[in-house]
Amino acid sequence: MKIGINALAMRGQGSFGVKTYFDNIVRRWYADSLVDCEFVLFSSTIPEWWDGNRPNFILVHLPIARNLLLRIFCEQLILPRLSKNKELDVLFHIGYVGSLLSNVPQIVTIHDAYAWICQKEVGFLRTFYWQLLIPPSLKKSRRIIAISRNTASDICHFCDLDESKIKVIPLAGSHLSDISPDNDILDKLKLKSKSFFLCVGFYAPIKNTRRILEAYQNYRDKSAKDQAKKLVLVGGALSQWSLETLDIAKQIPGVIIAGRVSDAELVALYSHSAGLIFTTLYEGFGIPILEAQGLGCPVVTSSLSSMPEVVGSGGILVDPTSVSDIAKAMFQIENPEIAEQLVTLGYRNQDFYSWDRVSRETLEVLLDLDIAFTNET
Repeated sequence: MKIGINALAMRGQGSFGVKTYFDNIVRRWYADSLVDCEFVLFSSTIPEWWDGNRPNFILVHLPIARNLLLRIFCEQLILPRLSKNKELDVLFHIGYVGSLLSNVPQIVTIHDAYAWICQKEVGFLRTFYWQLLIPPSLKKSRRIIAISRNTASDICHFCDLDESKIKVIPLAGSHLSDISPDNDILDKLKLKSKSFFLCVGFYAPIKNTRRILEAYQNYRDKSAKDQAKKLVLVGGALSQWSLETLDIAKQIPGVIIAGRVSDAELVALYSHSAGLIFTTLYEGFGIPILEAQGLGCPVVTSSLSSMPEVVGSGGILVDPTSVSDIAKAMFQIENPEIAEQLVTLGYRNQDFYSWDRVSRETLEVLLDLDIAFTNET
């Protein structure tokens, strides 16, 4: 069987979103000599782990696709021709959009419904592109992979899909567990172990950063003198709103702006944090929840979208629109007994979420599609 992988949705070197998904699935197929398939990888970047030593893997490098408009051109006009020339049995799109003109059976992974729910964060051009191409892509696909039950429900609602066409394959957070922590980040930020809360994610309205800052200020005002924990913000600023939020954060005592950090530094921060405050307004999945649980960090998260299904019983759920709820949860995870219980339940929650499972189940969907298509013809 020859499988094409459209990785043009993966851009940049940060360990976020689609790139995390791609690396942890395709890298396992690449490393597993027992996978009896041929793969043709279409990518605008060359993966860090790629060494070109696997004869059953071919890389077709399309660097022009880093530009959104050229990516559309590649996906809709070049990929159908390449798929035919390479005699692919299945074309697997790792992110959102398929090739509408391709006759090769396709599978698309949908990560969220940002194009409908988070239009301000996505921007006009990308919203237009996604709303125009996602619905016909999903309807053309033989199967759809959704990364959470909530995302499956959302996309069925917005794209008028039959839910039976969707296979839910939840993600994982274990990709950080094998990385040695870079504890120098603690010295750099002047932090002691368990002396701070952690907030991970881009500074954007959907990430609820301003309410988290307001909740932290309330928590700090009500804490005993010199006993309040600090709040460390990890992530990048992507907009004017983000920059204004950072200006607000700089005025609040106890808030530390770490900016972007390496994976090794992130491991150290999770491992030494008193708790992850991940009370966003919407997530397609919520990988930071599992990252934190896998590294022994208590979790406070939202009662909305996919987060309750991901955190399981290993976290405190709050109304993310309630500043008082978030502040109350900060006090709760200061309690050693509550924190210890959350850590134990968080580790237990990890038993189901592994990238080995995600990789295996995804490959099974691809293989099953080839068998079904062969039977049809």
